Amino acid sequence: MLSQWVRDEVKQFDTLRKNGKKPNCVLSAYIYGEITEEDLYEFNTVFSTKDIATGENGFNKLLQRILAKTPIDASDASNSFDTAIPNNSNENINNLTAEDLSLVFLDSSLKKFNNFDNEQYKSFCYKLTKRIKCMSTDIISMNCENIVDDIYNNILRADDENIYRISGSTGTQKSFLMQMIYVSLKRNYTQHNYEPVYIHCRIIKDEIDSSGKSTEEIINNFFDNLKLDTTRTPLFMIDGLLNVAVDNYRLDYCLKNKLNCYSHRAMIISVTTVFSDNPTRLNRSGLIKGKYLYNLNLSRVSLYDKQKCLDYIETFNEYKDEDIANLYKALDKSGLVFIDKHILDIFCNNETNHNDIMDLFEEYLLDILNGDEAQLALDASKIYDFAYGNNEIEFNQSVKKLLNLICSEAVYLDCLIAIHYFNELEKYSETGNYDFFQMVLPKEITRFITTRLKKLPKYENIILSLGEHYNEMKSLGKSELSFFLGRIANANYRVKAIELLNKYYIETKEDIQQRIIGRKYYGQPYTRTDNKQDLFLLRGLSVSLIYCGNKSVLVEYIHSLIDDDLSNSINRGFHLEYYGDKRYLPNQDMLDYEDNPRLGERTLRILCNSVEKHLQNPQPPLSLLLEIFTVISLLQVRIEADKTKLSFNIKQYLNRCKELIPLCLAKVQLDDNIIVSFFKMAEADFSQYLDSGNNNYSAGVELCNDYLKAKDIKRTGWVMQGIINPESITEHMYSCWFIALTLLPNDCPDIIGYDKQKILNMLLIHDLAETKLDDIPKYEKINYPDYDKKENETMLSIFLKGTYGAVDSMTPYLEAWDEWYLRNNENARIAKDIDTIQAIYQFLDYNEKYPEKFDENRRINWLKEIQCIQTKIGKDLLQKLIIDNKKFVTIRQHYIDYFTVQL
Repeated sequence: MLSQWVRDEVKQFDTLRKNGKKPNCVLSAYIYGEITEEDLYEFNTVFSTKDIATGENGFNKLLQRILAKTPIDASDASNSFDTAIPNNSNENINNLTAEDLSLVFLDSSLKKFNNFDNEQYKSFCYKLTKRIKCMSTDIISMNCENIVDDIYNNILRADDENIYRISGSTGTQKSFLMQMIYVSLKRNYTQHNYEPVYIHCRIIKDEIDSSGKSTEEIINNFFDNLKLDTTRTPLFMIDGLLNVAVDNYRLDYCLKNKLNCYSHRAMIISVTTVFSDNPTRLNRSGLIKGKYLYNLNLSRVSLYDKQKCLDYIETFNEYKDEDIANLYKALDKSGLVFIDKHILDIFCNNETNHNDIMDLFEEYLLDILNGDEAQLALDASKIYDFAYGNNEIEFNQSVKKLLNLICSEAVYLDCLIAIHYFNELEKYSETGNYDFFQMVLPKEITRFITTRLKKLPKYENIILSLGEHYNEMKSLGKSELSFFLGRIANANYRVKAIELLNKYYIETKEDIQQRIIGRKYYGQPYTRTDNKQDLFLLRGLSVSLIYCGNKSVLVEYIHSLIDDDLSNSINRGFHLEYYGDKRYLPNQDMLDYEDNPRLGERTLRILCNSVEKHLQNPQPPLSLLLEIFTVISLLQVRIEADKTKLSFNIKQYLNRCKELIPLCLAKVQLDDNIIVSFFKMAEADFSQYLDSGNNNYSAGVELCNDYLKAKDIKRTGWVMQGIINPESITEHMYSCWFIALTLLPNDCPDIIGYDKQKILNMLLIHDLAETKLDDIPKYEKINYPDYDKKENETMLSIFLKGTYGAVDSMTPYLEAWDEWYLRNNENARIAKDIDTIQAIYQFLDYNEKYPEKFDENRRINWLKEIQCIQTKIGKDLLQKLIIDNKKFVTIRQHYIDYFTVQL
């Protein structure tokens, strides 16, 4: 007989079918016994929607198809979800109030909440607020003083059936928060119309395990005897919802059936996200499905957030104030990223020097398995398979112990995956099989691995051997391999690792360039996705070399981010994923590399904290400049974003960033005008944005406001000469550009590197800075010794605005200005000659129109400029436009000597 749950699902499907709608999948959880949800996804391809919708015959056909595909004997299959109500026993509790039921699940410290005075209650709220790291800052602000009161007030304003979904991994204080919300609702019972009922699924599961009773029997014992105040709305607070395959019970489904009996009720749930990276393992019941009015996402406190971390430790009374700072240093030294109470206990109860955090956790895992190292290695492999999508897992007793431990402390999952990584390294040294390494691991796991690599050089040697297979690997394998190669510390292997990184760095750059050329000139396929993939690989190699101290690669990489919007977006997107603002998708062929402008608070906070930490070092790593560049880039996108779609307030990060920029430039001396100018431009922009209070910033609009004025600013020399309505800065630049467009040859084989387009770009923009600095005539510049430097800074700040999202990349003009300013190639010298030729042409034109404005000395001074033309092409243009131009025949006759040019 099939379960009622299956019948309900089929009935729902049939309704959807009749309404012309299709569900995402036919079935999404257990059907019976030990067949897992993953199995159903495997069988999904053989399901016939027609079979399912045709009643009992369809049920039986479906059942037979599943049985034919599963190794489980049908005789062993049990119908765990039969709706038959078990006989009530004498052990059942009669007339259970909502508070009686809730007290069963409350922590011992909160069971006497009715006796709390205000100070005790506030103390609990204070501790909780200090311990919580809330990522949903649109709901709870980062500087929240009482998170319980904030949530309580949101509940009072709610009129939705599903009010709060509170999610996060273990160690994020979810249960403490849920219980304090319950206490708050009970303390303010007369101010609202809810009847709160707190239930913890973990305790129910423990009761099921220890009592031998069925899930239904335990649930029925609670709910069938529950007496609620009918004048109030039941508010069910379901805590500790775990993943189905971990629990081995459809506890959430049983709860759903019970809660559905209450036609008018509200709900708050707490979801454990230990394996949330594998969507097929999430519960699919109505408890978690559907929309909630508020979605609160919590994470464990990070060592990167030093003050938050210190505040967190401070809330545990057993740690002495003088030990808290030392405890933080030990945790930081260990390489661990996130902490919770359990981790603190391990460190405080262990007398090691904390050089290898993995040792501490691995010892604990071995204790659970009675010291059996072989079993730990085997189980770590199974846990890895479970976490990363393998469906064929044998849940033996030791694996179940480890899964239960992971559900209590998520950090053990990271440790087990790291153990599996080292097991695979050992196997590779024997078999040469590197398939396992073709994926990217989350940051928490890589920190475990890198701390142990430093301690055991033999593994670094194996990583080095893997490096020889770089070009044979898939893209994700290449990315992860470059990460570990860059972190090899042993002197015996580091030189070789850097050689490999340099080799693949050069090859990847050349490959990208060739593919771009192939697409541009030969129509060869090179999609945006392919380009993203290549840029992501180049990013990994670049960053690893930067970590190895390669300053030239740092300069090249930052230039690439300035020049290419896609590279810059990928860099931002990687950091969002690495630091947890974006969801990490393991073992995918393509990660979601690009930036998401709505997110980023966590990443900004971590990067700013990291920069501040590096600045305390007398010799900070080169990565300091990449981190502050990434902060700037993240902020540039977000100050232009729609603030209604941004999930946090960026002003505190703008303030921190503009204070950090000059400190970083002073700490890491960098002889690169463009990069230094980028940092100074950002510092000035952020200050302007904060001072103006403008919430609708657009770099493109600001540029237009500042520099379209060039058309109204008259050239100073002509104004001083008394010319009526003289040319403006814009007219001069356009005239230069038009002369070049008209008279320059498209090709000039005699000149190495000749590029007409670059000359045109230079001439179109070369005097824009005069809009801000004023046009200083050539003969006056001797009185302004800093003018050239200021002009360069102004022009760089204009074209570096191309790093903003609202401004298209201005790289061609950035390069054009740099060449113009340095005058270090023939293109720039030709452009300068054309600038002079246009000025001479304009003088001759004004002399024709207003001869009274020029005395003999002024005419001679202008005509002497003819001798300043340096390049062969410039002299050719001078001959055509000035000397041989019939428009100027009269003045040429009077000053023939000045018109003589040696070609």
